[in-house]
Amino acid sequence: MMETNDALVGLFVLLWLPAMSRSVLHSWRGLPSPRRRRSTEDAWLRLLHQLTLIVVLAGTWYLGWWEGQAVGIRWTWWSVPIGVLANVALGALNTVLQRGMATPMDLLSHVRRMRRQWPRSKTGQALESVAFCLNPATEELVTRGIFVCVVHTATGSFLCGFLFGLLINQVLHAGNGPQKLPYHAVGYTVFVALTYSPVGLLGAIVCHMSANMPHLNSRQKLRDIRDYRAWMRRTRSV
Repeated sequence: MMETNDALVGLFVLLWLPAMSRSVLHSWRGLPSPRRRRSTEDAWLRLLHQLTLIVVLAGTWYLGWWEGQAVGIRWTWWSVPIGVLANVALGALNTVLQRGMATPMDLLSHVRRMRRQWPRSKTGQALESVAFCLNPATEELVTRGIFVCVVHTATGSFLCGFLFGLLINQVLHAGNGPQKLPYHAVGYTVFVALTYSPVGLLGAIVCHMSANMPHLNSRQKLRDIRDYRAWMRRTRSV
């Protein structure tokens, strides 16, 4: 059983390596240009990565490498409302963190990074939207279900599972900008708490999906920032 757990964790670390490498690379580039956009081919690759994760998750489950209870899945209807309420609390916390820790340039950098995810073509945007909607389920199953719960079971230490999953989580989200890492760390802690609570991993998935929905409108956020900066220039010139 220990060998199976090691193989399972190692397999998904390898599957996440491309995403983690890309995230770290983006974090080193500083403030991205709003004109630099993900291509349609990149969107295809992102969707292919999500589909690969789904196939491998299904295959390893079929082989008996993991089961629902082992990764925190509990079938209860109130996972949905609890997950949504947890996201509301996360949103309020994010507002506080933005006001207290992020400068206007930090916020501009984050919005530009989010906008860069969206290709210019309609096909690319559709592919990106599908991948974006699949990501909460695959990410929670892997980074919380396997990297936390399975590592916890294999080592006998919750702390080992928590810290291992936290490391993967922060590297995966480094591309969103350093000013967002505290928010992602808090979000990770909330997702883990939900996974170990009576609502289980389903509550964490619902919370993650709810948190992702506003980012589908990042293009409007960037337009708002541009309008705000234009208004500031006009105000100063008066």
